[in-house]
Amino acid sequence: MKTISSSEFRVAIVYRVAQAWRVPVFNKLQERVSGLRIYIGPDFQNSKVRSGTKGIRFNFVKLQSLKLILKGSYDKVYLPYSPALFYHLLVDRPEVVISEGKSNIINAIQAFFYCKLFNKKFVWWSLGALQFQIDEGKFSKLDWLVGHIVRRSSHIITYSSVGLNWYENFHNVPRENITIASNVVDTDYWISKKKSRIHSSKKGLNLLFVGAIEKSKNLDFFIELMYSLIATDTTLNIVGGGSYLEELRQSASNLSNITFHGPVTHGVEDYFNEADVFILPGLGGLAISHAMCFGIPVICSIGDGTEKDLVINGKTGFLLDQMTVEAVVSILKRDINKTSLIAFEEECLKMMKQNSITNYVEKIVSVL
Repeated sequence: MKTISSSEFRVAIVYRVAQAWRVPVFNKLQERVSGLRIYIGPDFQNSKVRSGTKGIRFNFVKLQSLKLILKGSYDKVYLPYSPALFYHLLVDRPEVVISEGKSNIINAIQAFFYCKLFNKKFVWWSLGALQFQIDEGKFSKLDWLVGHIVRRSSHIITYSSVGLNWYENFHNVPRENITIASNVVDTDYWISKKKSRIHSSKKGLNLLFVGAIEKSKNLDFFIELMYSLIATDTTLNIVGGGSYLEELRQSASNLSNITFHGPVTHGVEDYFNEADVFILPGLGGLAISHAMCFGIPVICSIGDGTEKDLVINGKTGFLLDQMTVEAVVSILKRDINKTSLIAFEEECLKMMKQNSITNYVEKIVSVL
């Protein structure tokens, strides 16, 4: 693998923050692109838009920013505006700027303007649109502006085939100008935490959810699901914290088959190693690759688009058109057993080797 040195050109990445799950990607990019600098903004407290604090090895600049919190179609939108970004780009003069997309639109506009003004390369990096937005025609007022930018970008990096189709069909971007870099967790790290799996012979299954406990994630689904499974030995572990945790805990107070563990900073791999099935009832994406690193099949509906590429029915899990209790119960009773879990484990690990963090980074480097 060739390392792109700073003597060839400088590369800037513009991102809201360097979330904990982005830190490994940025670290690996720094190893491959020595002339890399990443511009980030401050944390939004009490939200997921916060930078990781450990293991940072990449070159970054934290910019003072105005922190705007807007109402989105399904959740709050945390939008920074970094007035000094354009100045930093003028001083550093990167030849290529890769910018986070609509979630960082104000700073992306500044980066786009810099590239057009000085004839530099601009790369848009974003999931595109969520599947339900595409299906229901729920397009943002910003989509006309996004379209203007992406059609004039040098290239687009997107998370999945859903994003590729969105940019190609809705924004008329040529397919050759779009690269899919599957959005995954640090697969190398998490696969190393996997233990040999011994599937329990008990009647029920050990179900798992790990993620932020927010109302927008359809987590009330678990209450009805576990009522339906109360006559079995099936249990559910919910790991994570968030604004909806206490309300959800109260809703489940009569259910002995649900255990809430709250936010877990160290040792989350223990819950994955003990689980049989991971269920994602609402929006999400990285949780899918996280679970598959432990060989766990995933049942989900609509995520960030990666589910279309990673969740293969009957092989790595089950992708439902609609997340209903009836559909999930049917899968758990009909398709999940000690024998099938062994096959699921093999297929999940194979999928993660094909969609590893190394491949993720190499796709980005190939664009450069």
